[in-house]
Amino acid sequence: MSASKVEVENLFAGRTLTRSIETAFLRNHRPAPALDLYPKERRLYSITRAILSAMDGQPSFEGDVSQEIERRLGNNIIRHGGFFVPTFMLTRAGLDSKTSTKGAELIFTEPGSMIEALRAKARVLALGATFLPGLRMNVGFPKMTLGVASEWLLENAGVDVSAGSETLAALQVLLQPRQLVSPSISFSHQLLRQSTPQVDQMVTDDIGAANALAIDRATLHGTGVAPEPLGLYAAAAGVASVAMAGVITRAKVVEMEKTVSVANADVGQMGFISTPEVRANGRNTEMFTGNGGPLWSGDNENGRLISYPAAATNQISKTLGAGAEHGIVFGAWSNIIVGEFGATEIVIDPYTAKKQAMIELNSFLLAGIAIRHSESFVKGTGLTVV
Repeated sequence: MSASKVEVENLFAGRTLTRSIETAFLRNHRPAPALDLYPKERRLYSITRAILSAMDGQPSFEGDVSQEIERRLGNNIIRHGGFFVPTFMLTRAGLDSKTSTKGAELIFTEPGSMIEALRAKARVLALGATFLPGLRMNVGFPKMTLGVASEWLLENAGVDVSAGSETLAALQVLLQPRQLVSPSISFSHQLLRQSTPQVDQMVTDDIGAANALAIDRATLHGTGVAPEPLGLYAAAAGVASVAMAGVITRAKVVEMEKTVSVANADVGQMGFISTPEVRANGRNTEMFTGNGGPLWSGDNENGRLISYPAAATNQISKTLGAGAEHGIVFGAWSNIIVGEFGATEIVIDPYTAKKQAMIELNSFLLAGIAIRHSESFVKGTGLTVV
């Protein structure tokens, strides 16, 4: 069932909106993607074949998928004249079949595995953010700011229980779409017709990674000025801050944990996100002086910080404040809602670079970010690594 704004309002009209009811709503009314594929169909799906069939006007399985997505979406999505894909995305520039590092490496006699680009790592969804695919309309979540309290009463006390009522926020938490567009990327006709399946894997992986990173970055540092969503560091209302006043210490990390708990907002999977440099400092800092292991423990790329999952990524800023401060955020990440509206559309331009026999592509995705409980997050300020 699609979670439209009307459905949300009807569902909660005249009812008490408790945390458990809101959780039940997200569980039982979670929208589905515009079109999902069976595992066998996913293995058969080819981005390169979809591009070629769209260019040549020939029928294909990928073309049927695009038509079915369009039929299901109806008039609820902006069209750009391209074809739809089931949650795939694109961004790589200047690929052909002869230029070194630009596509020639994809023409194999015996194909090897793809060497992926080095990227920053998306961490928000990995730490448990709520993902809602296949949305059609804006979604407004009513929010309770104060609930009723039960009280003890003597048997036959002769007095009535005090009257109580819930308090709702004046404004709903609104999840609305913003347009996420990939830069133009180009392929040669020859590469698309001659390359191995490796180019298909490269395209799908690169699209997914590029858009995931854009959403991840916006969740942390989005300005809230259209068209960017509002991120945690720019959210002035509700998101608390702790002055780190230098390098990472156990005392300051515990203060971040305490801040969320005091607000009764420590609900759901909680964890930290910071930079690789802060992680390195944390691994070189003792939990307790002369006793115990490192503050940031674990021998993998992430680890744990005072028992909570901790992720390091270059997505979070290293130039906050005066320009040399690193970001750190702690929170219950399921209170971040990432919405996908409709499906990703890929638009083919065979004309602009036709004299070079090149095809240009863009991808378009409508996505939104909302913070259900800003009290569930705390950001660090003044954090340095020297």
